[in-house]
Amino acid sequence: MLVLSSVICLLAVFPRLPAGGDGPIFWEDIRKRGSLAVYRSQLRSLDENDVERAYAAQNWYVSQLLHKKYRLAQWGIATFALAVALCAWWALGM
Repeated sequence: MLVLSSVICLLAVFPRLPAGGDGPIFWEDIRKRGSLAVYRSQLRSLDENDVERAYAAQNWYVSQLLHKKYRLAQWGIATFALAVALCAWWALGM
């Protein structure tokens, strides 16, 4: 049970990196630009609506990811508490 709790908690904190993107906000996409000058140039070409759409999309994806991580953290804590209770029960019963 403690191993299961550990695995669930690791899944909750392990970073999830999306595969391939070309947005102006996510740090992995920014890093692919090659240089600060290229990134600045691409940012200047965006209008306000493009930026708002990029932020909206980023916020939506981050909310989905954080919801999953929060649920995994809850399950990790619950399984840890159950494991501790089982260990205490076993220790007191022996």
